Amino acid sequence: MQGLRLRRRWLVYGLAALPGGDGLASHVANFINQNWTGFLRILLADHIIYQSGYSRRAHQTYFPNKPASVVVNGADLLAGTDLPPVSGGMIRLVTIFDEWRPSKRVCQLISFVKWAYEVKGLAVELTLLGYTGRFAVDAPEGIKQWVETMPCFRALGRFKTFEGEFRDALVQSDMYLTFSYRDACPNVVVEAMAHGLPVVGIDSGGVPDIVGDAGVLIDAGDPATFFSSSRYDSDFPVIDFELMLAAVLRVKSELSHYRSKVVLRFETDLCMDVVTQRYLQAMEKAS
Repeated sequence: MQGLRLRRRWLVYGLAALPGGDGLASHVANFINQNWTGFLRILLADHIIYQSGYSRRAHQTYFPNKPASVVVNGADLLAGTDLPPVSGGMIRLVTIFDEWRPSKRVCQLISFVKWAYEVKGLAVELTLLGYTGRFAVDAPEGIKQWVETMPCFRALGRFKTFEGEFRDALVQSDMYLTFSYRDACPNVVVEAMAHGLPVVGIDSGGVPDIVGDAGVLIDAGDPATFFSSSRYDSDFPVIDFELMLAAVLRVKSELSHYRSKVVLRFETDLCMDVVTQRYLQAMEKAS
């Protein structure tokens, strides 16, 4: 089985490397890259409900006439009067640690915070929730030591629910930081916003559908082709740390404004009442 997976991986790489990145070879590579089962379901369905505009645009190339709706995932707004008051000083960031999906770009995120602390002299602290201490083989040398010894990092271990110190880590942070690349609808972003956090990150995948104007997203440098080999490697567009830092400082300086935008996002798009109503409307269209 392992040999079959390896051969499929090299076939995908080979097809993607052929001249003309948007051509037939890349589409075949995308089909092989564990998408064929989803394509079959779409083909047989009467109506498709996508979790983001990004997902819908990606599939319209293959199913331009298939009836579809977009319903972004939601949650109940949990932020209340216990949010800490807005203050200057330390910038408190939080993110969810992910050891096995390169597209979450956790190593780049950690490198950004280290750069902001050491090179820019920023008073910043990043809390990593679900930290395991395990990194990919191509992670920067010494990254585990950075996280576990530098004062700009705080690591909390595995968790099952946002309770206790994990809930406190969210509500006591200024913003959620994500570098997630081409994620259709990252639920951790919804969860963070449900705890009152604006979001800073890159304009990629379904993140803009969730965040709206309740945060700042910088250009992802995405070539906009649907196929990406990021499932197997870490060859992503470079993130401009200067632009990312400017986004963080902007949200910190206008934190009350962005917190109010988070509340508004739930009132208009992300609360469960709105999400449920949109699913009902989509099912009515399909009937």
